[in-house]
Amino acid sequence: MNFLCSCCKSRITNDKQKRYLIEGAGIHKIGYHLAWMECAKEELCLPPDKREWVHTDQVPIVGERRILKVTAPFDEEIGDTFTTVFEPWQMFLNGCESAESPEDIGKACAVLCRFEEVPLCQT
Repeated sequence: MNFLCSCCKSRITNDKQKRYLIEGAGIHKIGYHLAWMECAKEELCLPPDKREWVHTDQVPIVGERRILKVTAPFDEEIGDTFTTVFEPWQMFLNGCESAESPEDIGKACAVLCRFEEVPLCQT
């Protein structure tokens, strides 16, 4: 990880940790670090803990760009491609038996992602 934080203006760096056979964000031994949560573009000037992050059940579409919430140790660098899992919110918390409908089970998928940028504050 190596980027300029748009909130505190400090350089964030972290040496790459040992990779596993399937490279993925959020599928590490220590838990999820990429959440399918979104915030409004207008809130990007706020510190991440002050933004209103909303969980989404909207299935990712090929080519779509999203602003998603990540937390340390999200160990991808800008330009990296990685795989993560999308699940509707209740299934993420409680498993398939908590799906609101049979259609929700079909929404769960592995998603190939590309880390494109850290959005900067637009003032």
